Amino acid sequence: MPVVTETTQGSPTWLDLSTTDEKAAIEFYGSLFGWTNESNDVGNGVYYHMQKQGEAYVCGIFQQQEEQVGMPPCWNTYIAVDDADEVAAKVASAGGQVYQEPFDVFDAGRTAVIVDPTGGVVMLWQNKQGTGGTLVGEPNSRCWSELMTDDPDKALSFFETVLGVERGEVPGPGGMRYHLIKAGGTEVAGVVEKTPEMGVDMPVHWLNYFAVADCDATMEKAKSLGGSLLAGPMDVMPGRFAVLADGQGVSFGVIQLNEPS
Repeated sequence: MPVVTETTQGSPTWLDLSTTDEKAAIEFYGSLFGWTNESNDVGNGVYYHMQKQGEAYVCGIFQQQEEQVGMPPCWNTYIAVDDADEVAAKVASAGGQVYQEPFDVFDAGRTAVIVDPTGGVVMLWQNKQGTGGTLVGEPNSRCWSELMTDDPDKALSFFETVLGVERGEVPGPGGMRYHLIKAGGTEVAGVVEKTPEMGVDMPVHWLNYFAVADCDATMEKAKSLGGSLLAGPMDVMPGRFAVLADGQGVSFGVIQLNEPS
């Protein structure tokens, strides 16, 4: 299994779910993806729940705290950086906002919360000791992240400036432009322009995909567990995907990747 222990600056490196019902979320995703739960007491009665496949870590789940009440639950996307303070210092001049200044997460790493000029919220992650590696690209693990935004060019220019990444482009479904973020020459994330068909109320956000063995079966299972179908299923160049929501309304993607040719 591809357990990733090192990432290049600009690459998505971790996900965690901020939820209004941690127990229900752990049960939903555990049933859907077969994850096992490892709960860690981080103090003051707060737990950070590491989700595992076998012995490998996949992502985290935690209960929204009092100061987050009223904020919609969501999957948080963490972008690898070499120096969180250095990157955060570039954000304002590039047109973004530092929502939360860099701070240490025990001895695991250093993080910050930033907002790009189009309104997309993303986390920075400077790894120190961390978990020792996460599972990526295997069925029931994260495999891709993409920013859904009103202005891809503005977002891409921002990330080029603050992260030193490059941009690319490939044809998307229906003739759309599918933008790519490249780190170290490798395609690491996507940027998609929102369309009216996606709904006028859709906020700018990062959508994260989990690889699955069977897209349609996963979709039906999610619905049976109290989730819902938001889009798809649809066949695209990398495989067959659908966008789902869990019982608290948090969106995520699943994709059945094509076999390498």
